[in-house]
Amino acid sequence: MKLYQGRSLIYHLMNSKIVVAIVIIAVIFIAKATYGMFGKYKESLSRREISEQQLAELEKRAERLAKEIDRLNTPQGVEEEIRLQFNVAKEGEEVAIIIDKEQEKKLETVKDRGVWDYILGLFGVN
Repeated sequence: MKLYQGRSLIYHLMNSKIVVAIVIIAVIFIAKATYGMFGKYKESLSRREISEQQLAELEKRAERLAKEIDRLNTPQGVEEEIRLQFNVAKEGEEVAIIIDKEQEKKLETVKDRGVWDYILGLFGVN
């Protein structure tokens, strides 16, 4: 009989409106917390992917810079860089300047104009 009374008490508590309301509220809070954790998980995955991409880019850049440093540590590399940066030539060398056809036409039109045409061109009078 006591066994039946114990089951009856548990059955009575489970069917109580207060207990059901508490269980529903607890499920809602657990679901909300789970959803929040899922959002944080997705955000951390996207941040991780971005960080991995940045790391790969930085590693490539470090490798490229290391190669550039190795090149600049040689006399040929230093000479190449000086020639690129300052447009200079060694003693006895000549510099050749290559001009496109469009630039050549522009130079010819500037040469053909006289001083007065140039001055009037500055003021917008042609």
